[in-house]
This record gives sequence, C-alpha cells and structure tokens, in this order.
Amino acid sequence: MNPLSLLALEMLLSLLLSLIVVNYLRVVLAELLAQACPHGGGLFWIRTLALLQFLAPLLLVVWRSELNPAVDAALEIKQAVAWMLLGHCLALALLARTVWKSLVAPELAAARVAV
Repeated sequence: MNPLSLLALEMLLSLLLSLIVVNYLRVVLAELLAQACPHGGGLFWIRTLALLQFLAPLLLVVWRSELNPAVDAALEIKQAVAWMLLGHCLALALLARTVWKSLVAPELAAARVAV
C-alpha cells in the first residue's frame, strides 16, 4: 500500500474513533458542565475537551507513523489503532482527573465536614 494512502487511512480512522468518543460523552458531559459552570462556561469546556479527544490520538498516530513503502499495512494499521486507543485513554484520564479534582473531591470534602 502507498505510504501516504496508509497515513491518510490511519488519520481517517483516528478521526472517526474520536467522533464516536466525543458523541458518546457529549450529553453526559454537557449535563455535568452545566451544573459546574452555571453561567454558560460549559460550552467552552465541551469544545475544548472535544478538541483534546480529536487531537491527542491524531497527534500520536501522525507522530509514530512510518512512511516506509516496505512496511506491512496490516501491522501498521494495528499499531496505529493501538496509538489511537492510547491517545484516547490519556485524554479521558485527564478529563476524569479534572472532573474528580474540580467537582467530586470538593463535594466529598464538604460532605465529610457536614457529618
């Protein structure tokens, strides 16, 4: 397979996977951020987090992609998918950590003080 075609396929797969993840999280994240940001700031954070979900995996795929015509296409796609998943895991871990520190931990601390 042509190396540029393979890179384009990997990038397309990354963007499609990102679209699935962002659509899956959109409703729950919108509700959560609406509670946390009552003055409309939630939309900014939704868009920022969506960009993170698109850019982190895409950056990893482009960074580690080999433009070698002798490379096995199946192995290259397998590795690209692994990097995409790693990018999504890192982005989701950052999101979960931020939500925990900003929303959950303060509520737990307040509940302990109230008891």
